[in-house]
Amino acid sequence: MPERENQLISVIIPVYNRRKLLAETLESVLSQTYENWECIIVDDGSSDGSQDIAKKYASKDPRYKFSERKRLPKGASTCRNIGIDSSVGEFVIFLDSDDILGAECLEYRIEKAQLLKDQDAIIFQTQLFTHKIGDSIHYWNKLTSESNDLERFINFDMPWSIMGPIWRKNKLVYFNENTPSMQDWEMHIRQLLSGMNYKIVADHSPTNVCYCRVNGELNSIGLNFHSKTKMLSRFPILLETFNIFSSKEVSKQTLAINRYLLRMAINYRKNDLTNEATSLIGNFDYFKRNVHNRLIRFYIKNYDKTFLRRLIEVYVYKVLKKGNLFDPPTSYFLTHV
Repeated sequence: MPERENQLISVIIPVYNRRKLLAETLESVLSQTYENWECIIVDDGSSDGSQDIAKKYASKDPRYKFSERKRLPKGASTCRNIGIDSSVGEFVIFLDSDDILGAECLEYRIEKAQLLKDQDAIIFQTQLFTHKIGDSIHYWNKLTSESNDLERFINFDMPWSIMGPIWRKNKLVYFNENTPSMQDWEMHIRQLLSGMNYKIVADHSPTNVCYCRVNGELNSIGLNFHSKTKMLSRFPILLETFNIFSSKEVSKQTLAINRYLLRMAINYRKNDLTNEATSLIGNFDYFKRNVHNRLIRFYIKNYDKTFLRRLIEVYVYKVLKKGNLFDPPTSYFLTHV
């Protein structure tokens, strides 16, 4: 194996009201066996003293660089873009402010990235935890080189998380700053549509992975994802993202797009967001070209009428042989490895 180059890695962390968790995240960066890193902390207007924690680390170690968002819009996407602009590393990793790096995570990633010089990104595993490392046996999802990752993202069966890849900075796209949530989902879809070169490394050794905090008592980032307010806030980005497909050759993903739109429309209908559900179906040529377009519209409109809903589901499964439109993805987020 060739001698490893000592290349700089930029770790970008957006922060908003994470005083109780931020120090643990920053300590995990400080504890890395690979020492040539910069950690760019961008505060999004915290009111709980998170800035004090970040400034404390920056005052003790010049590798920490603290800044505050000075422009609109507010949000993690803007903070990450500010971090990208101020970073000087050849490689970039995104880390949420309540998550943790395994001690050898950066060393392992830089080693793989330097071996795979023709890749825009290398994708790694993320393990889940609630309160402390090791209290969960679940991982973000299954990583496999044989899967169609674009199709998985379309189905919201997201194969990797925001902290999964190490990126070559010159191959990285900016985040859409108008996304209040699902920023990584939208960005990864655009990267995949651009034809990015990437490799998946499925190793999940405890010291090599990132750790993603979920469902903790301390305001984990992923809470309330399916609330009515959050669903309304991300509706525009759903429309914008799927409009991207109208200019792309995605015929192989047509079923996945149909299935995802239908499942999202159902979720919106369940939350009494009927107009949004109807709009999801009506705005895309995929359903307009589909022989059971009107049936699907009728299905959404009458979703609360159990008998009609079940009757249509049976018809779609048995007669039209399109039952997989209603089926969930083959794998799911909380996955044993």
